[in-house]
Amino acid sequence: MAVVIKTIETELIDALNFNTSADSDYVAAIATAQTYLTSAYINRLIANNVMGSATTYNAELRGDQFDFAGGTQARYQLYVASNRKYEYWLSPIFTTQTNVSYVLNASGSIEVTSTTGTLSAEDTRSIITVTAVPVNFALLMMDAFRIIGNHWSRTVAQSAGAVSVTPSTVRNELMRQASHWGSENYLYMR
Repeated sequence: MAVVIKTIETELIDALNFNTSADSDYVAAIATAQTYLTSAYINRLIANNVMGSATTYNAELRGDQFDFAGGTQARYQLYVASNRKYEYWLSPIFTTQTNVSYVLNASGSIEVTSTTGTLSAEDTRSIITVTAVPVNFALLMMDAFRIIGNHWSRTVAQSAGAVSVTPSTVRNELMRQASHWGSENYLYMR
């Protein structure tokens, strides 16, 4: 049995497109970005966006035999919480069952994984109760883009083909991203 937790920090890094080969410019900039977005700093931003005290969420079973990992696992169950879109989980806890492996995503879902394919390796519940502190992820993303836009864009000095990339053009794009997340927060809070 194992519980893997995909934290808010990991979700943030994924959302910023770091640690992925999808965009080589971002991958090359991981070290520079971490100058301003270290784990400690991200944790402080998370603390600034806490929405309240610990809350109980019901993650409901949405089906089984999902193939999230391209067939590497024999069987999946997916539980999804009814929390709002950008209400992410900080320090989530839940009760596990014997011989069951879980992946708990801060964004509000639980994947039950098994390499045996037997019923004994599945979770027998239809609802898994999760207790966690809610964090406003949209505002966290807005903060992250503002920090990168204000600081990291100053270090940009490169040319991409016939188009020059300057600190001001990078900052403008990053601030547009911050504005996007501000709009997402507005829609989320309505």
